Parts: sequence; structure tokens; C-alpha cells
Amino acid sequence: MSTLRILDCTGCFIDSLEPLARTSIQELFIDFQPERDTAPLKRIVSLRKINGVPAVQFWSKLNQK
Repeated sequence: MSTLRILDCTGCFIDSLEPLARTSIQELFIDFQPERDTAPLKRIVSLRKINGVPAVQFWSKLNQK
């Protein structure tokens, strides 16, 4: 998965995003579930956008809730 840059998982059954934690993915579309997704997504240092929103902004909005 070293060349994978954009991944759209919306509507997919997902048990864990742990396999993505070691990738260089830059943009991810997902039906976000905080308890399942927060830890592995925060470890993806190359992640620039989540659901079309800059990652910094995505996390900021999430922390406001």
C-alpha cells in the first residue's frame, strides 16, 4: 500500500483502521467512529484530509463536541 494516497471507505464494513496506521495515505473518506478510528488515524503522519476536510480542522471540530 505504499502508493495508496486516497482511500474512500464510506459505506464499507470496517473492524479496524490499524492496517492504515503504517501507510502514507494522504486523504481518507470514512464513516468516522471516534472510539474505533481516533487512535489509528492520529498515527498516520501523512494524513492531510479526512472526509474532505483538512485533518487539523477535522480534529479541531471533533474536540469542540
